[in-house]
Amino acid sequence: SRVLFAAAREAGVRRIVLSFDDQPRELRELSDIFRYGLSTAPAHLDLMRRLAADLPPDIALWFCASVYCDAHLAEGVGPYSKPFLAGLGALPAGIGIVWTGPKVLSPTITRSDLEATRARLGGRPLLLYDNFPVNDDQGDTMALILGALRGREAGIRDVVAAYLACPELP
Repeated sequence: SRVLFAAAREAGVRRIVLSFDDQPRELRELSDIFRYGLSTAPAHLDLMRRLAADLPPDIALWFCASVYCDAHLAEGVGPYSKPFLAGLGALPAGIGIVWTGPKVLSPTITRSDLEATRARLGGRPLLLYDNFPVNDDQGDTMALILGALRGREAGIRDVVAAYLACPELP
């Protein structure tokens, strides 16, 4: 990872996202299961911890877990969400979390939604990956290109550390 981070720094990269979006939530290799249990969450958290140990101070590291919205976390008792929430505190505080809001595709996102999420995730910085409207939707996909951003409270800018809109199809 030190070589990767050195190359990133030389290229001018200052923010890195490690994404487990849509990846399996259960381990398959027997040695991994013995080490981490059945859920991939402890393995993901361990990799993030090890990467953070080599992280230069001028590079920000963001974690997109296999759960990346409030609906995925639900009550926090699922096979991925429970160990994810239990192990999150062991990550360095500066590692941010990529989040899509209340749902994978969130038609509305409020400041209070994001404040509650940040509190649940230990106050970590949030990168709001605004996945609505999704780029493969057959409906109102031109909204972000042709019109004003809708269904978003202005106050979310005070809660998130970064904002990224889902790119639209050309």
